[in-house]
Amino acid sequence: MVRSQDLVENRGEQSWYMAEGSIWGRRRRMGGGEAKKKADGEEELQRPFQSEKELQQLQRWYADCRLDTLKFGRDVVLTSNFLASLVIGDRASHHARLAFAKTSVLVTLIDDLFDHGGSKQECYKILELVKEWKEKAATAEYDSEAVEILFTALYNTVNDLAEMARVEQGRSVKQFIIGLWVEILSVFKIELDTWSDGTQLSLDEYMSSSWVSNSSRILVLVSMQFIGAKLSDQMLLSEECNDLCRHVSMVGRLLNDVCSFEKERNENTGSSMSILLAVGRDGRGVSEEEAIAELKEIVEYHRRKMMQIVYNEGTIFPRKCKDIFMEACKACCYVYSSSDEFTSPQQLKDDLESFLGL
Repeated sequence: MVRSQDLVENRGEQSWYMAEGSIWGRRRRMGGGEAKKKADGEEELQRPFQSEKELQQLQRWYADCRLDTLKFGRDVVLTSNFLASLVIGDRASHHARLAFAKTSVLVTLIDDLFDHGGSKQECYKILELVKEWKEKAATAEYDSEAVEILFTALYNTVNDLAEMARVEQGRSVKQFIIGLWVEILSVFKIELDTWSDGTQLSLDEYMSSSWVSNSSRILVLVSMQFIGAKLSDQMLLSEECNDLCRHVSMVGRLLNDVCSFEKERNENTGSSMSILLAVGRDGRGVSEEEAIAELKEIVEYHRRKMMQIVYNEGTIFPRKCKDIFMEACKACCYVYSSSDEFTSPQQLKDDLESFLGL
């Protein structure tokens, strides 16, 4: 029996995020003159306090939205806040980190609704409400308290973020953000229908949409509105943007599938691992070792394609935007390096305590 750790012990992306991507290591290795090093050092000293302050804001938002009253779902407030600090390290990007963390919390809870927390009717209802997006959430009709809490939190948070983004971008991006939510919830529905109906997918069919449900796309594109770069529709709807989103998301999706394979097998939900074990690539089932080896190759392919775009100078996005994609990819490798640290944080918890000096 091959453990998911076996994938990590041999894959290039772990050493990649540890060597290049560790936010602590990267800060320590920063070059430049003495003035720059001093400024970097001062900023680094402030980061734990800044993260703790943002965590308090996030916790207040979580309680104000009544998300703490839901009878299901993972509480990922702490984890989301920490990952936001890793992906968006610039001290000035306070709103970007909060946008990342809030979106992460909401995506996770709604994912849990689709996975096991709600009925099909509730899952369909929240997608329907997002598609309709009435001017006042109070006029909407809900099928349950859970749907009301989740949609109201989503509705108010998106409206607040869209208003702040309008100031940052000098134009409205509200419909764009709503569109991202419709996209990810639609994929949640496809996955719900597929696995509950017992439909057997090929690996290519699975990967054609499952990368969206990883949530890297919505997290990056929402938070990127607040990093000080003007983002046109041409940029956000470009092939380059879609490719960056897809490559980063595929890294996260496939590593997550490997780490959570045993859990998903017990819950009878599908993943790339279960598909490969059942039908392989050519209609022949493969061993667990072979499945992990194949997913390892696909992960590395997408990581390298993402890096090629990031380091290519003749692209539509400025480097500061592409860096967010790269940091998100590193975060995926970090979270799923040996286990699902997002759902059951162990090493992440230790790193967080070290980061905050606890």
